[in-house]
Amino acid sequence: MTLRRPHSSLRWRCALAFWIFVPLLLMGWILIRDVVPGGQLAVTCWGTPRCLALRGPVPESRVVLSRSTGSGQTVVQLIGEPVYFDVYQSRPFRTAEVRLTLHPGDAQVIEMGVAAETGGTPTLQPLYHRALEQIAENPEWSLIADGAVMLWQRGSTTYPTVSAFMQQPPDPYRVAAYRTTVTLPFAPQPLLPGGPGPAVDYILTGYRVTGSTGWRDLTVTFTLTPEQSAASTLRFVLSIPERPLPAIAPQLSAFTVRLQGELLNVRVLRGWMSRWFRPNAR
Repeated sequence: MTLRRPHSSLRWRCALAFWIFVPLLLMGWILIRDVVPGGQLAVTCWGTPRCLALRGPVPESRVVLSRSTGSGQTVVQLIGEPVYFDVYQSRPFRTAEVRLTLHPGDAQVIEMGVAAETGGTPTLQPLYHRALEQIAENPEWSLIADGAVMLWQRGSTTYPTVSAFMQQPPDPYRVAAYRTTVTLPFAPQPLLPGGPGPAVDYILTGYRVTGSTGWRDLTVTFTLTPEQSAASTLRFVLSIPERPLPAIAPQLSAFTVRLQGELLNVRVLRGWMSRWFRPNAR
């Protein structure tokens, strides 16, 4: 019985097919990952400063890695501020949704913003406000809401709706505001981290009380400006605007950014190609 060797031409054709199709598949995978034809890109970081397509939290001198005694999961302690997460934006997107698991520690206020890494002032949104959480447990205060606008009020004179408050607002010294888009005919005083003063009976805010203690799952959505959408890197800012910093540092155990944009089209491809083939400066 004689064993026959595979025909040399067959082995040559298999090798040729391998070296042609494997690089093509690899290039296709890279192209799909970079162009994101579905319009959604998720970048996840679970308690580690080394994540794919994400750099952070930085600077490293402001964070400490530790292990939670409850779940055994690695968490990031925020011992300085601000702390940044830089996310590579492969092509233009419209919105950025951030989901994070946060323990406020002793912090009074924690906020988050987004900006292009090359510059710009981030518009901060509230993540945690201890005074508003405590007000929610105080029976002297009541809440009425209209969409994203929250109105906390106390005293004998209360309003049935937010629109009624807007039509006939009280004296300015009785109104405080915190992170709200409502436009008033007067400038309300800012809500202090420690809470409202004795003269304040109304608080306008966009902060939604969670009512939970300890760890909390939070979601905040940013509408990207044209400058941010055109940037190759988005910088997410975690801020603790109080001095001195809290003795018990806030902790972070999960950080996910979900970028949402248009489906693949000619304009998206043009924006993606401009990242790689920039015109020569004259």
